[in-house]
Amino acid sequence: MAFSPVNLNLKMDFTSGGTVWQGFGGSAAMLITDGANTALAATVAQFHNADNQTYTGGYGLMTGGVAQVLNLSGNLDRQRGAWGDGQPATGLQAAVEMLFNGTTFDRQYGSAAGGAWVTVKNGSSGNDYSLNKPAIPNVGAGFGATGTYANYVYLGVILASPTRNEVEVINTSGSQIVLVFDDGSAAAGAAATNASVFALGAGSGVGSQGGAWQSAIFKGRIQIYALSSTAQIMARVA
Repeated sequence: MAFSPVNLNLKMDFTSGGTVWQGFGGSAAMLITDGANTALAATVAQFHNADNQTYTGGYGLMTGGVAQVLNLSGNLDRQRGAWGDGQPATGLQAAVEMLFNGTTFDRQYGSAAGGAWVTVKNGSSGNDYSLNKPAIPNVGAGFGATGTYANYVYLGVILASPTRNEVEVINTSGSQIVLVFDDGSAAAGAAATNASVFALGAGSGVGSQGGAWQSAIFKGRIQIYALSSTAQIMARVA
């Protein structure tokens, strides 16, 4: 008994309204239509081998094993892995976290011990809004014989710097110390402008850590005061 080939078309209707036509025996290729708009067909396009590609044939399926991301213009870019700094602002910089530097993307650095970190480059000397603050001496001078910080002597200064990344002061003197902040514009002997003051508490003794202060955004001047000119202070700038 011999059989003749038969062309069979199978139609399946979905509750969402979509339709699948499946052809056999030389009939047309399978066509998947959108459930909401049957005029739109999903097709398989060329290998995704370029950036900023626009698909205009309905709900297209870009294939070829390359992931894509939508860019700002609404087109598709290839998704990229990151292997260094200065990566082009095209596609998603994957593999490690990336930070935009204004033009391109750089890697977000980190370490197994400390985790991710970034360098803070902005900041300013700020403006003083202190309330009921004590009298602040002129730049480079000690406090007077009366007042909250009477007889505190001037020890040293960390100069204002707009490019400073970070500054820290730790009181290791065993007694209270005082920090005076200002914008750095006043000369030695003149009244400090935008000045603020606060104390760092004492540790248990000389060499022990007491109060500490650290900032990555304050770029102004820091003057250091103590009751003794031989007070031990730790200060660092990065």
